Amino acid sequence: MPDYPENFRSVQELLYRFYGGRFVTVPLETSFTIGTSAVALTSVAAQPRVNPQAAAMAEFSKRVQDYVALQKRVAGGLPPLKATANDKEIAAAEVALGDAIRAARATAQPGDVFTPDVAPMFQQAIREHYQQKSAHGRKEMLDEVPLFRPVVNQVYPKTLAMATFPPTLFQSLPKLPPEVQYRIVGTSLVLVDLKAHVIVDFIPNVLPAAAKKHEGRS
Repeated sequence: MPDYPENFRSVQELLYRFYGGRFVTVPLETSFTIGTSAVALTSVAAQPRVNPQAAAMAEFSKRVQDYVALQKRVAGGLPPLKATANDKEIAAAEVALGDAIRAARATAQPGDVFTPDVAPMFQQAIREHYQQKSAHGRKEMLDEVPLFRPVVNQVYPKTLAMATFPPTLFQSLPKLPPEVQYRIVGTSLVLVDLKAHVIVDFIPNVLPAAAKKHEGRS
């Protein structure tokens, strides 16, 4: 190849190889354009790939934190509970907090926290945990599970027990702040506000349909 300035020569070398060893003459301006494009492409290629599952989990955690921030902001606008409050006053404060939260997120819908991108990952983790258990283990897991259809912003019925969440399953799911907790209701995974007893969001059918039939026989 003829002797060209360094920037021009490097582009010519690329083209020389691309065309199978045949020398191709390219104007200097074009060579700079190609060189700039090559640098841009190299920069894009050098950017780290985003793991879609990790991104979905990060978005879920952000939305949980956003809810907790809303809960604290709403609670800050209510009369403080006295240290000497009795059970009746505590219950009234919980109701007031729940009412205020429902008003603040009146347009909340299923999937606002458990987004469509993250819900299948929760479903897979819970179903795998369930299916790995023996028949006795599955019955034991479902013994305390209450049966009702969850609704976003609904008050978790106080007449129904909050089933103990399986510890090994709990450890496999994203960690939650202390203000909220995972619960199984029927075959749904529910996110519950522990202070206001409000259902923040839920994923239906995280357990197979057979789980509900099994529970009905227990």
